Amino acid sequence: MGFQATLEYWGTAGVLIGLFLAVVGIVPLGIVASAFHGDWVPVGSLTTGLVMTFSARAIAYWLVAKVDRANEEKFYH
Repeated sequence: MGFQATLEYWGTAGVLIGLFLAVVGIVPLGIVASAFHGDWVPVGSLTTGLVMTFSARAIAYWLVAKVDRANEEKFYH
């Protein structure tokens, strides 16, 4: 959806900028492009998707760290 919003509002140049600037990415550019054009439903949808993605990553990292600590305790005790 970020690709689609960026392509619709900013065209191929916006998509290429989003793809080549990996630090920014296509989804944040889609959020910005939608916001500049007053299309608030995609802004909310894309923002929710970003929050869900990074929340899932944070939970996964936390679980891996928790399992690693448990394994280390079993190994050293």
